[in-house]
Amino acid sequence: MSFVGQLDVHAPYLTVKETFEFASACRNDISQIQTNKTLESLTIEGLGLKICEDTFVGNTNIRGVSGGQRRRVSVGEMMQGNNPVACCDEMSTGLDAAVTHDIVKSIVDYSRAAKTTRVISLLQPGPETFALFDEVVVLCEGMIAYSGPVEEAVDYFASLGYELPPTVDVADFLQTVTTAEGALLFEPKNSPRDEHYSATQFAEAFMESKYGSLIEQQLQAPPTNNWKELGVPKQYKNQFSNSWVRSFKLNFNRHLLLWWRDKGFIIGKTAENIGMSATTGGILFQQARIPSFASIWDSKNAEALQLLQDGINSALFMTCLHILLGTTTSAPQDLDERPIHYKHGDASFYQTSAYVLGKLAASLPQRILETVSFSIPLYFLVGLDSAPSSFFLFLTIVLVYTFTLKLLYAIFTQFAPNQQNVLSFGTFLVLLFALFSGFIVYPNVIPGYYYWFLYANPVFWAYQALLLTELTSSKYSPSAAKFLSARGFHYTRQWIGYSFAFFIPYALLCAVLFVFVLKTVRIEPIRSGISKDINNEEEKTNEREEFNFSFTKVDLTFEDIVYKVKASTGNEMLRLLNGVSGVFQGGRMCALM
Repeated sequence: MSFVGQLDVHAPYLTVKETFEFASACRNDISQIQTNKTLESLTIEGLGLKICEDTFVGNTNIRGVSGGQRRRVSVGEMMQGNNPVACCDEMSTGLDAAVTHDIVKSIVDYSRAAKTTRVISLLQPGPETFALFDEVVVLCEGMIAYSGPVEEAVDYFASLGYELPPTVDVADFLQTVTTAEGALLFEPKNSPRDEHYSATQFAEAFMESKYGSLIEQQLQAPPTNNWKELGVPKQYKNQFSNSWVRSFKLNFNRHLLLWWRDKGFIIGKTAENIGMSATTGGILFQQARIPSFASIWDSKNAEALQLLQDGINSALFMTCLHILLGTTTSAPQDLDERPIHYKHGDASFYQTSAYVLGKLAASLPQRILETVSFSIPLYFLVGLDSAPSSFFLFLTIVLVYTFTLKLLYAIFTQFAPNQQNVLSFGTFLVLLFALFSGFIVYPNVIPGYYYWFLYANPVFWAYQALLLTELTSSKYSPSAAKFLSARGFHYTRQWIGYSFAFFIPYALLCAVLFVFVLKTVRIEPIRSGISKDINNEEEKTNEREEFNFSFTKVDLTFEDIVYKVKASTGNEMLRLLNGVSGVFQGGRMCALM
C-alpha cells in the first residue's frame, strides 16, 4: 500500500525528477529499471510537472516549485512502484479545482491501466472531479450513510426523501444531506419517515438497503483468494523491494547529494570553524612552545611549566567544547528530515538501519571538513607537537569524537517536538558534559558517587586522549605526563587506546539506539491555530467595527515588468514575467495569473 498525506514534506535540494527517481528506485527492484523509467516519465507528464522536472522541490526557506506543483510531487512520489492500494488524504489541499481535476484524472487513468485501487478523500470536490470516481462512501458521525456507485447515490437518497436541487451539484448534495442543513432537502411525502434522518437512522437505512445487503453477503462469503490456504503471492512476501546493500547505497547517494548542494551550510560552517580556531589560537598563540629550560621538569621551573600546561589544557578543552557546541546548534536540522523519514519508512522505501548508516556515511565529508578546518589552524597556532604521528592521531581522535556526539544528539532529537526543545536539552547537555570534562572541575575533586558519569562522558574521554597525545609525545620529557596525575587524569599512553575502546562501542550503541528510536517513536507535527469564543452579538458587532476604518483608494499602474529567476540546476535564467503591463484599480482585488 501507499499513502499520500496532507503535508508536503520533501528534501528541498532534490529536483522533481530526482525525487521521483529515488522513490522509484526504492519501491522497485533493480530488474525493473526500464519499467521504472517509463512509469516515472508518464507520472511527471501526467501530473503536469514536465516544465519543472529539473527545479528544486524546495520548501518555505528554499526557493523551488510552487505550492500546487509541490502537492503534485507528493502524489506522484507515492505513485511509484507496484501499489495495489493507494490512499490519499485530502490531496486537494492548496489546489484549485482545475488542478485537482487534472491530478485525479491522472490517478484514475493510471489505476485503471494498472488494475489497482485508489481511495481518495477530497475537500469540496467540483462536479467534474467527482464524476471521475467509480464509488463514493458517505460518512455521518463515523457511520456509513451510503457506499456504492457514484451514479446511483442521488437515486438512493431520493428514496429516503432527499431531492437534489437543480442548482446544487452532486458532491455538495452528498456532503450536505447528512448534516443539519440536509433537513432543508427533506420531503416527508417521498420518504418512509416523517422527519430528517439522524446519523444512526441513516446507517440503519443503508444496512437494510440492497447496497448494505450486498456488502454483508460479500463479507460472509469465503474469499476468492485465501492467502492462508494458497500462500502469499511472491511479490508481497518481502517488505522491501531492495536488498539492504542497495538501500544503503541509495540513501548514501541521496544524502551526499543533498549535502553538496547546500553550499551555504558548507561555507558557513567552514568559516565558523576557521574563525573560532583562529581566535582561540590567537589567544593561546604558541602557548605550547617549550621553554629552553623545560627539559628539566622540576619544582624550580614550576611557574613556567604551569603556564605551558595551562595553555595546552585550554587549547584542547576549547577543541572539545567547540565541537560540542557545534553539534548542539546543528541538531535542530535533523527535525526537518524527520517527517520525510516517517513518510518513506511507512511506505517501506528502505530499511531503517540502511537509512541511518547511509546518512552517517554521507556525513563523513562534512565531519572531516569540520575537523580539518578547526583543528589545523588551532594546532599550529598554539604550537602543539609537530610530529606527523601526533598530528594525525589528534585529527583521528577529534573525528571519532565528533561522530560519537552526532549520533548521541541524533537520538534525543527524535524525542523532541520542536527546535526549542532540542536547543533547551542540548544546552543542558553542554553544561553537564563541560562540568564533568575534567577541565572545569578536576577529576580528583569530583565525588566518588559522580565518577560513573565522568567515565560515561565522551567529552572527558576525548579531552584526556588529546592531553595524552600531546604530553606523551617525543616533544616532552617522559615525566611530563605525570603532571596530569595531580589533577586526577591517567598519564600513561595506553589510555589513548582505551579512549578508542570507549568511543567505538559507544558510537555503535548509539547507532543501534537511533535505529530503534526511529522505528518505535513517532512525533507528529503540532498544528497551531487561533480560536476565539464570542458569546454575544455585542462582541461580534464590536469586533466588526474595529475593521471599519477609512482609507484612500490608489490606482497602481505598471509597464513592461520583467521577472527572471535562476534555474535550480545550471546557470539558465527562467523568465517568468516578460514585459507585462497593466493597471490595478483601487478598491479591487486583482490576481495576476
